[in-house]
Amino acid sequence: MSITHQHSKLYLSIQKLVRKLKRHAITELRLLRILRHEFRFSLWILLIELSLGTTLIHYYYPRPGNPITWPEAFYYTIHSVLGQALLAYPKDSYMAYLFIILPVLGVGVITHTIASLGSLLFQKRSQKKEWYILLASTYSDHVIVCGLGHVGYRTVQNLLRNNIECVVIEIKETSFAEEIRNLGVPVIIADARRQEVLGQANINLAKAIIIATNDDLANLEIAIDARTIRPDIRVVLRMFDENLARKISKSFNIQCVFSTSAIAAPVFAAAVTEHNVINSFVFNNIQLNTVEFTVAENSQLIGWSLDQLRSRLELTIALYQSTTEMDWNPSPSFTLEARVKLLVITTADSLRELEKLNKPA
Repeated sequence: MSITHQHSKLYLSIQKLVRKLKRHAITELRLLRILRHEFRFSLWILLIELSLGTTLIHYYYPRPGNPITWPEAFYYTIHSVLGQALLAYPKDSYMAYLFIILPVLGVGVITHTIASLGSLLFQKRSQKKEWYILLASTYSDHVIVCGLGHVGYRTVQNLLRNNIECVVIEIKETSFAEEIRNLGVPVIIADARRQEVLGQANINLAKAIIIATNDDLANLEIAIDARTIRPDIRVVLRMFDENLARKISKSFNIQCVFSTSAIAAPVFAAAVTEHNVINSFVFNNIQLNTVEFTVAENSQLIGWSLDQLRSRLELTIALYQSTTEMDWNPSPSFTLEARVKLLVITTADSLRELEKLNKPA
């Protein structure tokens, strides 16, 4: 579907705002889940105390001729729990024990809850490790990223851009850690080679783990530990040694093992000979380049349809952008004009032929 360039910018801005608001809302919901998890025992004790106290006062408090109603019993129980009994102390009744237990237990539970809440808020404000472990425990169907160097940092950014939640493990504090935390992502400062640290990142509920530290042996160790805990988890492994990456992929049944040097090499090679190369990769021993191509003034291509261009050269057109519209799935009938931009995926030979056709006749 074609959309105007201005509408495209507005749409991207709205999409960015929606993602930010959604992330903020999810963070607040996680805080509520943490509170519910941390204070579940206190809430249960308080609920049992109120229920039991209300029932006993309703049925057994000695007030002949004027029985206590359920709302009154609940009201008196609340005050008793807070240490402010409104009913007279029943000296000659077993209810006397209730009037002792209710305030002692109630004040104890409330005091413990307030102290725990204060500690929790302090951890959140001071960004202590314990807070991020608590936050990570609320995640499910997320991606764990181990290593927050340049590769890990950009990986997290792309995951968030695609609305994929993630938890990060980094062995030490870095400037990237602070930036990622500001995006609402929990960063656990610990050694990912320890299985308990993977547990703190809630690996049991994660859908994948990306291991991107700058140490091949550490990456392999983390991958083995992850598979030990969760044999079915998807593992994406960064390796510097291309030969080792291939061997690990076969030996450990890890399909996604990437050598950063092998990925980067085609891009460097293409950048030397071609202009505007965005990316380059090898598929079935054929190097393909993703290139931003602009139709020049007085180009021989002016007036050609996209179908003619595809028929003449072996290439894929992923994007068509003119001064008025942008289309990610352009029709074969679209006509090329001066200053039209194309996102092209093709071989180096086809790209050189395309550059020749882009010159004046």
